[in-house]
Amino acid sequence: MKKESIKFALGVLAIVVVFLDLALLNINAPFNHATADSNGFFGLAAENLAKEGVWNLKFGLYPEIISPGDILRGKFYTHHPDGFIFPTVILYKMFGTSEATTRLGPILMMIFALCLFAYALRKIFRNDFKAWLATLILAILPGFIFYGELLEISVAALAAALVSFSLFAFCYPEGKRINFVVFYISLFIGGLFGWFFYFLPAVLWVFVLFSKTAAKIKLLILMPVIMLAAAALNLAHFFWLNGNVISDLWAVADERSGGLAWKYWLPRIFSMLALHATGLFLILAGAGLVVFFLHLKKNPEWRIFLPLLAYPLLICIVFRQWVTHPFGVIYFLPIIAVLSAISLFTLFDFLSARFGQTGKIIGIAEIAVIILAGLFLSYGNLNYFFKDFTILDSKDIELVKFISRASDLQDNNVCLGDNNFHINMVPILEWCLGKKVSCADKSKIKIVLAFNPELDQALGGSFYTKKLEEFKSLGYKMNGCSGSLCSMAKGTSSPPQTK
Repeated sequence: MKKESIKFALGVLAIVVVFLDLALLNINAPFNHATADSNGFFGLAAENLAKEGVWNLKFGLYPEIISPGDILRGKFYTHHPDGFIFPTVILYKMFGTSEATTRLGPILMMIFALCLFAYALRKIFRNDFKAWLATLILAILPGFIFYGELLEISVAALAAALVSFSLFAFCYPEGKRINFVVFYISLFIGGLFGWFFYFLPAVLWVFVLFSKTAAKIKLLILMPVIMLAAAALNLAHFFWLNGNVISDLWAVADERSGGLAWKYWLPRIFSMLALHATGLFLILAGAGLVVFFLHLKKNPEWRIFLPLLAYPLLICIVFRQWVTHPFGVIYFLPIIAVLSAISLFTLFDFLSARFGQTGKIIGIAEIAVIILAGLFLSYGNLNYFFKDFTILDSKDIELVKFISRASDLQDNNVCLGDNNFHINMVPILEWCLGKKVSCADKSKIKIVLAFNPELDQALGGSFYTKKLEEFKSLGYKMNGCSGSLCSMAKGTSSPPQTK
């Protein structure tokens, strides 16, 4: 192996270490953050697959507690492909079920994608430093770190898209036969990870259509065939699990494609981008976008980044409502990293050309300062994600786990009160309790977890106060509140929990 290759590999390894240092800071944190319902929801599905057997559950996502001898009464989750869940299933089998192993699967996928992306950038830029810089920026973006450890379809689709884009870079404009084979395999696997992945092959196909490459005809034919095969397999799987689901899929797609008025939609997108990428890298990416189009003729190899730019834009256009979700803008992060790097090394090249060796030293110093500032801002945003971006207090999780240990609970003995956050918190509670949570059968409810009426003071209105009074009218008495949740019970109750 050449010294340059070893040097580059060590640089990529150092970037992975930086990413891991930040990603592992809260690996054991409870599932109490916004979007953590996905960890509970898909974590339960992965646990069921690990315990009950993949074949017994027909390779499907069953995100409810399965009690011993229970007959599956609910329905499998069939809105998205479920291939992304199986790395977590394997980790559960190897290391047991925990918050850490739930987050470890997505983290490993992101690391694999990050490493491939680095080597693809090396091929595109033909410069190790530029490849390192873009990869490092991506690795320290707070959205890439925080959502890079979320067990969620969108995150897995991003990792799969990065992998396929990187492998495409090794094929374009020319590549070895094996490179094309691996790229085609990645498309098929990505097609089993989530519908959001399909937008990448679509923009790559258009890119190939207007490009010059020896494999143009082969790519234009095989890419659609592979994606149609993956889609057909997904739909056949859904039919096996739940019967005809086409109308259900169409209804969900129609809901996700709706949107707010532009005057609300655009500020929402930009505010989320600033949170996920920091204002610093967002500004640098804006400057890099100008440089990108101004220098595109001078650097024709940069054209390959056009699909990386079109990919998130297409998702935004098609799924206007969905992209307003907290993680809806994560597909912009790779191109933000690339454009930020273009902005920085353009400045470096300018200083070097203008001031020679002195300019290089100044340029390196400026880049180092900007990266350190980016790390500082990224850490600040991560701090917000983990401390302020919460839907439940950590004490609420302690309360739920205390109830699971102190009470002789059966399925449906716990009822969770309604919330107006529009977030399904039942999977989080079921994850902690290991029992089904439901308010349907009033005769089985022993403990009610109602939301603290003090939330009305912070949010305005009287929604939670009224809900609490409804439970009191049914004979439930207050035990105490832990933060966002209050425990209530009839007759013999669990020991009170206080603030």
